Amino acid sequence: MNQLYVLLGGAFWRVWGKSVGLWYAHSAVSWSLRLAEVGANAVITSTSEGFRLASKKVHIVGQGIDMKRFSLCPHGYRADFIRIVYAGRIAPVKHCEVLIEAAGLLKTQGEQFSLTVLGDVNAPDTQWYYASL
Repeated sequence: MNQLYVLLGGAFWRVWGKSVGLWYAHSAVSWSLRLAEVGANAVITSTSEGFRLASKKVHIVGQGIDMKRFSLCPHGYRADFIRIVYAGRIAPVKHCEVLIEAAGLLKTQGEQFSLTVLGDVNAPDTQWYYASL
């Protein structure tokens, strides 16, 4: 849960014997985050940069997909065809232009591939970035 839920309900859940886990993956450190960390039993984040408070409660789970758990060529897919999927927000910090440049390199090398982008701009001030892509 996010820090607001921990602040609003964490004390009740702790009284009821429930463990409280805080998910946080952002570089900002606010007073509400500091309070939520105190009230949580565990803090889960994707990278060390995603939770910038020193805490023994932090568990870094990583980003992306564990390819050891999934077949690279499931039934119905061609092994000679590259399928690229991006799922996330469209923002400068995500560097979507690198993905598009990589697709351009694949095309010039004659590779067979598809690129699917699933996401949207969630902040009006980054609409320019989407348009530039």
